[in-house]
This record gives sequence, structure tokens and C-alpha cells, in this order.
Amino acid sequence: MPNVLHSRYTIASVYLLLAAEIVDIEKTIYLDADIIVNRDIADLWNFDLEDYPLAAVPELAIDKLVELSQA
Repeated sequence: MPNVLHSRYTIASVYLLLAAEIVDIEKTIYLDADIIVNRDIADLWNFDLEDYPLAAVPELAIDKLVELSQA
């Protein structure tokens, strides 16, 4: 585990990465507090990750900000 006192990682981010280990479950879905879910997430839950330990998606708002700043 990184030394969070001298790291760019926070204790919260480390807990997120280790959530399945801490709670002793096979799978977790983490959604940020600013996410609005307006449909069933069963497809997300049933998505086959094969041998990958985690999956993520890009933050589109940040990509858009970078794009605008380079214009």
C-alpha cells in the first residue's frame, strides 16, 4: 500500500482499489457521487472482465476541458 501521507493517492482512493479485498466479495461497482443512474446497471454488473482486475472509463468532462484549453 502506498504511503498516503507522502503520495498523490488519498486514503479514499486506496480503499476504492481494495474494496473487494476489504469486504471479501468477488465484485464491486463504484460510481462517483456525481453519477446519475437512470437505467438498470445489470449489463455493467454482468460485463465479463476476463482476467482483468478492474475496469474504468475516461472522464469525458476532463477530456472536453483539455480539448477546449488547446483550442
